[in-house]
Amino acid sequence: FNNVMNQFKFGGVDAKGIYLDETVIRMCYTHRRLLSLLALDLVNEGKTDKAKQVLDKCEKALPSYNIPHDFQSGSLDLARAYALTAQSKKAQQLIDELWKKSAQYLQFYCSLDESRFSMSQHDCMVHLYIMQQILSIEDMIDQKKSERLEQQLQSLMHIYESKGGSYGE
Repeated sequence: FNNVMNQFKFGGVDAKGIYLDETVIRMCYTHRRLLSLLALDLVNEGKTDKAKQVLDKCEKALPSYNIPHDFQSGSLDLARAYALTAQSKKAQQLIDELWKKSAQYLQFYCSLDESRFSMSQHDCMVHLYIMQQILSIEDMIDQKKSERLEQQLQSLMHIYESKGGSYGE
């Protein structure tokens, strides 16, 4: 906690309009994942105030206007940490963003011709997994919305299956 809050320098990636190449973005994703895991660990230890401080630091030092939220960037764990620290609005914003991205990818993959769709089944499974994980967080925040998202997921799964998608063995 002390290292994150007082020692580590994030290198100015919070400057608006700065160009971040692929290597730096991946490094920032790693930092976001680590901060989200720290926040979750602090919550598990009952240190909710410290967890909120870490989440605030993450939001400020690794802003979404330069480092987009993505499953790979630890944003799902951020959403979980926000939910567990009673910051439902922030959790919901991340959930909505991640859900939209995965739903769009699934719709795109399901619009492909048979051979391209076949090559994309692994990616479809990744996004179905992400959406299932999102539902578990949404359940903590808004049960009714979780039920609506579950229906959307079932619809996307039906489309996936009707294209010949399988779930492995």
